[in-house]
Order: sequence, then C-alpha cells, then structure tokens
Amino acid sequence: MLIPTAVLLAVALLNAACASRYRLDLYLTLAESRQSISVESTQYVMDAVIGDPYDDDKVVVGPGNVAVVTIGTRGMRVEGHQWSALGFDEYFHCQIYLQVPPWPKLDSSVLIDRSLVHILGRYELPIEERVFLPHEGYYIIDSVTDRSIFFTIDGAFTNKTGDQIEFDGRIKVNRNR
Repeated sequence: MLIPTAVLLAVALLNAACASRYRLDLYLTLAESRQSISVESTQYVMDAVIGDPYDDDKVVVGPGNVAVVTIGTRGMRVEGHQWSALGFDEYFHCQIYLQVPPWPKLDSSVLIDRSLVHILGRYELPIEERVFLPHEGYYIIDSVTDRSIFFTIDGAFTNKTGDQIEFDGRIKVNRNR
C-alpha cells in the first residue's frame, strides 16, 4: 500500500512541476494593484525593428524581428490613480512590442531601447499618454522552437507624463513559419 501511494505522489509532484514550468501567466501592475491579464493574440514580424514609438507604424523594415503581444483584461479598477484610463470597469487593451534578434536564441535583453507598450483605444488621450517606454526591466527568451518563442518579461514602462505600468510573467509568441 505504501509503494503505490509513493508512486502516485511522485507522479502528482512531477506533473505539478511540469505544469508550472510551462504555465503562461502574465500580470499587469498599476498603482500597486496587480492583476492577471490574458494574451489575446501574438504576431512575429520578421525582418523588422521597432521604429518611432509615436508613429502609426511602430514596426519598420530592419535587421531583426519584432514580437507583438496583444493583451487585455476586464474589470480592473484602480481607485485614486492619476491616470484615469484604467480607473474604469472597462476592457483594457494594449500591445507589447519586443525587439528580437535576427536569429533568436536562449538569451536575455534589457527592455530599454528594445520594447514599448501601446495602449489601444482611449483615443481622447494624446499619443504621448498612450505610449509607454521602458523605464527598467528585462526579457528572457526561455525557449525557441520552429513554431514558437517563449519569453519571460519583467519590466516597468512610463509615458511622457510619468504614469507607470508594469508587466511580469511568461508569454508564448507563435512564429509565422
């Protein structure tokens, strides 16, 4: 009786360890409020780099690749925050842009000069308040396959008025092959 129980316990622990390794939880933090967010879609743009963050075309032709992750969440309420864009029970939508080397491999990079966040919607706000540039942080390419790239991201982004949002967690980006 003891041996089957031990084997069952070992299998359960192994299953839990593998599940957490490949879990793709992504979180948004705003004004000390942390919430899980959903990845809605991903794009992998080859032979491209991040261009002018305030231009309509944020991705331009260049020596690299860009991962674009569209995320969203509903029901986030941040009381008393100076930036009212997230103070409503509305659907929050944004895109995270990550600059990836031409030949992605397991590696880490700082977010500064290699990423940006663009808030979708909220068109009553000027573009300078909807684009957030990296203030600090990094991303890690955890795994590269023919079809996907797995990232870990942990960073803070600020807009021109000083408002800050943070992302941390794991993302899977499908490659167009």
